[in-house]
Amino acid sequence: MLASDIAETAKKLKIPMVFFTPLYPIKTEQKIENFRQVVTETVKTPEELGFEKINEVAIQTINNGVITPTSIEIQKIQDGSIAFISPYEPNLGKLYQGASDSDHRIYQEDVLGMGGNAAKQNMGIEPPVYLLNEAPTVFFALAELDALTTKTGNVTEALKILRAKTIYTNHTLVQAVEAEFSRGQFEQFIIPNLANESIKRWV
Repeated sequence: MLASDIAETAKKLKIPMVFFTPLYPIKTEQKIENFRQVVTETVKTPEELGFEKINEVAIQTINNGVITPTSIEIQKIQDGSIAFISPYEPNLGKLYQGASDSDHRIYQEDVLGMGGNAAKQNMGIEPPVYLLNEAPTVFFALAELDALTTKTGNVTEALKILRAKTIYTNHTLVQAVEAEFSRGQFEQFIIPNLANESIKRWV
């Protein structure tokens, strides 16, 4: 809700803002009928939700020692002064699918962070400030740190630049969004997407 409020405020004030958020194919709706909670799930394509495919990037995972690329569609929808750039892949499932330490959860965060940052780089988007909302966005910052390290040649300098333009908000203080991943999961899902050995060691 916090991110939605920011989007609505930016739109009303005509502030240009770009939101990177996963496009989940499974939508969950909750409502009360006859004093009982009813939950329904529907599968929607990006087109049905009004999005348009504008790009495609790839993220990599390691499976049994073999690097496997996965194609991620980059979908966009413009709403006044704000734009939603959404990494999409049919296997994303729904928001917070799986346990907080599951392979599926880190895969979702990989798609958002590494896929979203690759889209940002390809589109040439260089905002003055990054607002990272909730823990699942951390891999976006990591991918940006990797890109800055490539540009500057220095991890310390890259970290200084990133810290100066990054704001992190955390308002959902429940375990469902505070994932804990193993070193093996990092090596399978995250490390293959980093270009710099210094960043891999830093992680």
